[in-house]
Amino acid sequence: MNKDDYTIESGHLKIRNGVTKIEDYAFSSCSELTVATIPAGVTELGFHAFYGCNNLRSITFPEGIGYIGDDAFQGCSALTSMNIPGSVTSICRNAFRDCIGLSEIVIPGSVTYIGDYAFAGCTGLTKITIPESVTEMGDFVFYGCTGLTEINVAKNNPNYCSSDGVLFNKDKTTIICCPIGKRETYSIPEGVAEIEDKAFFGCSGLEGITIPEGVTYIGQDAFRGCTGLTAIAIPEGVTYIGQDAFRGCTGLTAIAIPESVTQIEIAVFHGCSGLTAIAIPKDVTLIRGHAFKGCSGLTEITIPERVTEIEEQAFEGCTGLRAITLPGNLKIMRWQAFEGCTGLKIITCPYSTFMRFGNEFYSAKFSKLVILVDDSEYGKTEVYRAAVLNKESVAPDAEILFKIKGE
Repeated sequence: MNKDDYTIESGHLKIRNGVTKIEDYAFSSCSELTVATIPAGVTELGFHAFYGCNNLRSITFPEGIGYIGDDAFQGCSALTSMNIPGSVTSICRNAFRDCIGLSEIVIPGSVTYIGDYAFAGCTGLTKITIPESVTEMGDFVFYGCTGLTEINVAKNNPNYCSSDGVLFNKDKTTIICCPIGKRETYSIPEGVAEIEDKAFFGCSGLEGITIPEGVTYIGQDAFRGCTGLTAIAIPEGVTYIGQDAFRGCTGLTAIAIPESVTQIEIAVFHGCSGLTAIAIPKDVTLIRGHAFKGCSGLTEITIPERVTEIEEQAFEGCTGLRAITLPGNLKIMRWQAFEGCTGLKIITCPYSTFMRFGNEFYSAKFSKLVILVDDSEYGKTEVYRAAVLNKESVAPDAEILFKIKGE
């Protein structure tokens, strides 16, 4: 903005009459600003207008402003008081992100759109009400709002509803957002079919979550960082569990993946250090990268017969892993799939599988190998034994047993 259009005296911003727009980046990172009063006649509030004004405590808007632009007040950490006028129709992306001092926001009945991350990181918020006028909400609007315990939606809203302080689509078939401040246990209502991306992200106070029959889809990051969870039952019928869905659920000790799942996605259990056992469904064909990385509590794992590929670092850092079973159909093992699995001592797999991938276990020194062979191969076991002992991952005094497949 032109410097003739405003003054800042003792931290108070005054804008001259006649100004109709606060330009993009107008007061971005202005640390001397503490109070702002926007005069009547201003109708536009640009992108990053007050971005990073970390000492701004309060702001007063006039009626007539149509939208609050992207990042307009992002990082205004001291902001505790503000009014959104009834003329505003859009609260854009990151508009109030990381305004940690805000404990209450009233969204007027004129607002129809709330953008991605609009209130993300507003850790002081405890409750919020979505008016019936809001017809579209972006992704992760309340991401990181650790104090939020209730999201309420006006009864006549056409696209959204709430139940027990949790946000759903209108017909309650998709759960969109559980407030991070929820505690103890929560049961997802019957009729829900999809758990949206980041729906329970960071709900560290939840100790138990019940997923009903009928759910088929669990989105990316859905339960990421739910460190208080110790167990969760995923019903049969779930066909997709998204990337990072349970990442960082360090309290999780047991989980059953339903047989309807055919692919283990990227980093889905990354960092679940409390997991001691997990069964991979028999129809799984692909284990994606980082899927079980850092699951240091796992002691043994069986890769089912239909798996043809294990991607990079899928089991990296599983330091407690002692025994592994690999299938004969395995065709591809990407780099460092088992890197850092320093406890690996026992492997069971077909001879051909071990000869193909034996040197991929950089960190292991197998002391026992159970090599599966066909009837026709049984006479070659001494030749096979010598070949197996040549692999760098095998201890010189390893016990090598040969078994007929299927016995």
